[in-house]
Order: sequence, then C-alpha cells, then structure tokens
Amino acid sequence: MGAVDKVSMIDRKSFKSSAAFGIPPVRAPRKQRATPVTRQRQRQAMVPPSPADIARRLADPDEPLYTMAVACDLLGVDAQTVRRLDGLQLTTPSRSTGNQRRYSRNDLYRLGAAMMLLRKGMPRSAISQLLAPDAELDELRRQLREDLDL
Repeated sequence: MGAVDKVSMIDRKSFKSSAAFGIPPVRAPRKQRATPVTRQRQRQAMVPPSPADIARRLADPDEPLYTMAVACDLLGVDAQTVRRLDGLQLTTPSRSTGNQRRYSRNDLYRLGAAMMLLRKGMPRSAISQLLAPDAELDELRRQLREDLDL
C-alpha cells in the first residue's frame, strides 16, 4: 500500500494530528511545583512595608502611584491623548514590573496644565517649551530628595 493510500484511509480528524503518522505529540514541559521550603523562602522575601513607609510613599508627590486608566479618568481624556502628551516629554512615567505606565501627582499636574493649554488652542511645541523647565525642576527636586533620602 502506498503512502497516498494510507492517507486516504485516515479520516480528517486523525489526519490533523501528528499521532496519525506515528509521531508522538509535543507537550510543553511541566512546571516544577514549589516545595514547602521554596514557598517559605518566598513568604520570607515578601516583607510587608511598615505604616511609616506607606505614609511616606503616599505623601511623596513624585511617587508613581497612578496607572494609565486612573490618569485618564482624573484628566478626563482617553489613553491615546495621554500617550501623545507623553510624546511632548513633559513627563517620564515610571514603569511597573508588568511594563505599565505609572504616573505621579506631579506628572498629573503637568499633564493637566498641558491639557488646559491644548484646549485653549496653544500648539504642542509651545506647550513643551513652556512646561519643560517645570519638568526639569521637578526632576532635580526628585533627585535631590533621593540623594538626601528625605
């Protein structure tokens, strides 16, 4: 019996699988289960912050707390508008471990000022020149706070 005859004898469903040709199916490697010792180490590594640390982070205007969705909601614009304003380099949003943008209160103030100027008809290039010194000053303040650990 030729190869063509063998294929014609196989129905469509089994033809699609590689098992019909004697090839074992390819399976993804199994994840190793975490042992109790590994779980214990993971729990020890996750030390919760103290209330003082939480209060300090919430009080810091440069702490990136707000996601893109929250920023859009507070500014009353859509995500594309916020991305375009990011293109003016008025803000440099931080990134979370999942690579999502995070905005601080100072970032939101600058974006809000830029939105107000855009609504009044000011061109984007003028907005970036007008608000850039403020952004640079905020960045220097943030660096100074980090250096002094305030």
